[in-house]
Amino acid sequence: MSKADGSPTRPPRIEEPSRERAVRLEAPDSGREPKPPRWPEWVVPAVCCVLLSAQLFLSVRRLSVTCDEPTHLYAGYRAWKCGDFSYASEHPPLARLIAAAPLLTQEVPVSCAPVAAGGEIYHAAEALNWLYRMDFQRNLLWSRAAVSVFALVLCLLIWMMARQMFGFWTAVVATVLFLFDPTVLAYGALATTDMAIACTFLLAVFAFYLWTKKKSVPRLLFAGVSTGLALAAKQSGILLFPLLGLLAVGDGLMHAESRRKSVARNLAGAALSCGIAIFVLWGVYGFRYAARPEGPSASAKTVASGDMFAAALDLMQQSRLLPEAYVDGLQGARSLALEKPRGVVLLGRTYSSSPWFFFPLNLAIKYTVPMLALILLAAFASRKAFIGHGRELLFLLLPPGLYLLVSMNTRISSGIRHQLPVTAFLLIVAAAGGVAWVSQRRWLRYGMACVLLFHAATSLHAFPYYLSYSNELWGGTKSTYRHLPNNDLGEALEAVKPYLDRHPGEPCWYASVYLMSIKPYHLPCRFFWAWGYQPIPPHLHGIVIVSSAFFSRAPDDYYLQADWMAPFLQAQPAAYLGGSAMLAYEGDFDTHSAAAVSEIAVARAEWDMNHPAAAREHARRALDFQPGNPEALILYCSALVRTNEPVWNHQECRTALATP
Repeated sequence: MSKADGSPTRPPRIEEPSRERAVRLEAPDSGREPKPPRWPEWVVPAVCCVLLSAQLFLSVRRLSVTCDEPTHLYAGYRAWKCGDFSYASEHPPLARLIAAAPLLTQEVPVSCAPVAAGGEIYHAAEALNWLYRMDFQRNLLWSRAAVSVFALVLCLLIWMMARQMFGFWTAVVATVLFLFDPTVLAYGALATTDMAIACTFLLAVFAFYLWTKKKSVPRLLFAGVSTGLALAAKQSGILLFPLLGLLAVGDGLMHAESRRKSVARNLAGAALSCGIAIFVLWGVYGFRYAARPEGPSASAKTVASGDMFAAALDLMQQSRLLPEAYVDGLQGARSLALEKPRGVVLLGRTYSSSPWFFFPLNLAIKYTVPMLALILLAAFASRKAFIGHGRELLFLLLPPGLYLLVSMNTRISSGIRHQLPVTAFLLIVAAAGGVAWVSQRRWLRYGMACVLLFHAATSLHAFPYYLSYSNELWGGTKSTYRHLPNNDLGEALEAVKPYLDRHPGEPCWYASVYLMSIKPYHLPCRFFWAWGYQPIPPHLHGIVIVSSAFFSRAPDDYYLQADWMAPFLQAQPAAYLGGSAMLAYEGDFDTHSAAAVSEIAVARAEWDMNHPAAAREHARRALDFQPGNPEALILYCSALVRTNEPVWNHQECRTALATP
């Protein structure tokens, strides 16, 4: 071709499309997310936060004190009033400080004396007695309202993260999934550290994601502060240190050009974020090394050797890189992970320790059926949902993958509450996959609406006892205790009183694995277990309220032996209280084994109080109920010796006392 004057024309220049444009050209138009509505978008997260607040308030006001809440509140209040971070230091103080803040207006008395030596049970009893000395129901409600701020912030975070990564409708679906997630509703307003780490962990990852997209000093500072808050929320926040490094490398390798430079720059940003995080952590502890206001501990705790983590703990201890209480907490967490494993019952089968699939099984049982379906849909719709979103996929899958992998390699069998950070990421993944799938056909959008309604309905069906939730594939809420441990955290005492009121005059017995008084809840029951140090008769008639936690403990646990629980393991409950946290049994029961256990517990208590004669009598009764019981025999024979009774003419006593 030539111009009008005869000169040749240059061929048009053909530009190669950029990577982003190539992605847009490759993605089919039919898979695009529908346009958002024209009204202000902030209305959706605002309404969701209001609905979440209402659900949390209406549910927790009907729950009794759970087993962990007194310890967290007492530790937080001591930190405020005494400047003491040494009490139960296995958890950092951020969530505890926020939960205990409303109590500052009540001037609740507290002793600032140094923490006495004692184990976990002693500390729990001390905290519970302190809580019961006040108007605990009113103050607990205020503390739960304060700590629920983490759930509200997490709701907004999920909205913003999903909106930033995938668009408006993905954000809507993810937020609705969060709003009616049973685990979120179960722990969202409890005065514990679980929701705090879920919130701050997601915040730290999201902040680092924003920095990788647009590197600036304010975004880097935001990432560092967020990481520091996660460190101060729970010990598992320390996983962010290796996680940020992995995210930095993975994001840098996605650049087609200058990968080495991108990785180096990202790693430098991750290192600076970790440095800022340590500064923030010191700030939460008041920039003071000592856990106690009077100064550091006179003798530093020894750290067991044998691995890199132990060496790092020793370095922190010697160099005072981190606050003393925080290092003590890391040591406690490590000891808990390495201690002798406890037996656990899963799906009706006994395991000597927590199996590798414990946490994945919790997710499969505790997630709603619609949530599980959307996660599977996201896997099948991965090309439609995540094409051109490699960075987003990295930041959504690597954090929960690492968190779950580390959890699966521990021996802790605490339950799904330790996987709340995993849930926060999977909600967005499930929403993105679902929206990408239904965008192909208009009629599928009505199906998505039905899925979300089903998700809300199955969750609300468990109201207010979300702690006992199981999805329909596993038999629903009433069957949870048959599959998983830790179904009862002490939350169902408020539900026991109405049940007993419907059976006036019936003798009542109460059995729980937790050292919690039932008097504040006005339950006219006697203890059916050793915590009350009350002898149990060999035959019972009336109502027996049993914690479902007994059904998920291994038979080799002495206080949870199946032989004395047999009358209830083989019976059908008359009622399920608090979901299935507490089980009510009615009728006549042969309780010889339980009577022996209770007499041994009373005998041991009398022995510890230097009452050998009383210990001898209770041990003798235990032998009457369960002849040959080794512990009862040792107590009985030892008491005979202490009371100058003839003992060596008894062959059984000679054998028992010679046993190491």
